[in-house]
Amino acid sequence: MHTKTSRSAVIGSRLLAALIFTMAVLPAPSVVLTGTKDTPVDLALPMPQPRGSGLGTKSVKPDEDEKPFFDKLPADQVVTGSMLEGYDLAKNAGQYVGWCGIIRGIKEDPKANETTLTIQHTYSDGQTDTHIMTVSFNGAGDFTAKLRGTHLPLLPLRLVKVYGTAKKNGSDKPVVDAVFIKEWDWWNFNFMDYGQDGRNPQWKSANKISDSRQIYDPYPKAKYYRDRLGDAPACLYDVMKSDQVMRYAKKGPVEQTGVPEMALRLTAPLFVGQTVRVEAEDQGHSMPFAPAFRELSEYVEFVKAGMAGRIAAVDRTHVAQIEAGINVLVLKYALPDQLSSAAYLVRPQSGKYKDQEWWMPGFVLKARSLK
Repeated sequence: MHTKTSRSAVIGSRLLAALIFTMAVLPAPSVVLTGTKDTPVDLALPMPQPRGSGLGTKSVKPDEDEKPFFDKLPADQVVTGSMLEGYDLAKNAGQYVGWCGIIRGIKEDPKANETTLTIQHTYSDGQTDTHIMTVSFNGAGDFTAKLRGTHLPLLPLRLVKVYGTAKKNGSDKPVVDAVFIKEWDWWNFNFMDYGQDGRNPQWKSANKISDSRQIYDPYPKAKYYRDRLGDAPACLYDVMKSDQVMRYAKKGPVEQTGVPEMALRLTAPLFVGQTVRVEAEDQGHSMPFAPAFRELSEYVEFVKAGMAGRIAAVDRTHVAQIEAGINVLVLKYALPDQLSSAAYLVRPQSGKYKDQEWWMPGFVLKARSLK
C-alpha cells in the first residue's frame, strides 16, 4: 500500500486503505514480562507479515493484556495527534492517557524501587500498518513516566505506549504515573511523517535522514532505527532475564510465510542445547552442503558480500562445507544487528568437521522438535 514518494501521497493512500481494510484484524499477541509488584511491561510480538506484495492499514487494536487499560481511555484520548490536528501534552494534564513515544532515558532508583523513563512523544492517529506498529516520526515534545520496579525489560530507542494519569510538573515536562506499558522492540515498529514537529532539538540532531520521504519503510532493519533515532543495542534479549527471554520466545513463532523457523530472531533461544539437522537449500533446491564460519563476523561479511563474494568465500579454508543431512548440536545463538535472521554456533556430530565448532545461518538448520 505505502510507497516512498511524497508525504501527501503516502498519507492519502493510507486514508484510502483505512476505508478499504475495515474487516476485523486481530492485534499482535504479546506477553507481560514483569512481576506482579512491578508496573506491567507488555512486550509485543511481531505481527504476521502480509501475504503477497500487498500492504494494508487497520485501526490500532490492543492485545488481551492491554485491553482493560485501553478501554479506559476517554474518546478524545484514543487519537493523540494526526495529519489534521495536533496534540498538546500540557493541556491534557489530569487526564487518563495512552501516550506513545520513544524511550530516550532510563533512570533507576533501587531504594524507592522505581524506574523513571524520559520519553519522546510521538503522534498516533489510531491507524497502523497491518503487519507492523506505525506511529508518526513527529511528536509534541518530551514527557516522563514513573514505573514501579527496577531492572525492567526496557531499552532506549524502543517504542512504548504509556497508560496512566498525566500531571503537570511545574515548568518541566509532564509526568505520567504509569499503570501499564506496551513496548515494541526494533523490527516491530516504524514511522510515518505527519503532524507538527515538536521534538526536542537534542533528538532531532540524532536523525541522519534529511528527506522526509525516506522516514517510512515497511520492512525496517536495525540501521533504520539507528539512522533516525541514534545508537542502541539491537535486541531486547540483551537486557531481559533468562526466564523472560524464554517466556517471550515460547510465545512464537509468529506466522512468517517462507521464513524457516530457525531463522527467526524471536525464537532463536529455544534451540540452544538441541540437536538439529543441516538442510542446505537454495530457493527450494537441495544443496550438497551448507556454509559454516569460524567467526560470527565472517558470516556477517559473507552475507553482506553479495553473490560473487559468497562464491569466492566458499574456497577459503576458514569457511567449512558442512554436509547436508548431518546433525549438529546447537551451542548458542546470536542475533547480528546487521542481519534479519538468527545465527548459531554448532558442533557437527558426524562428518569431516565432527566435534568442531562453527557458526551457521539459521535458515539452513531445522529442528526436529522443540523440547
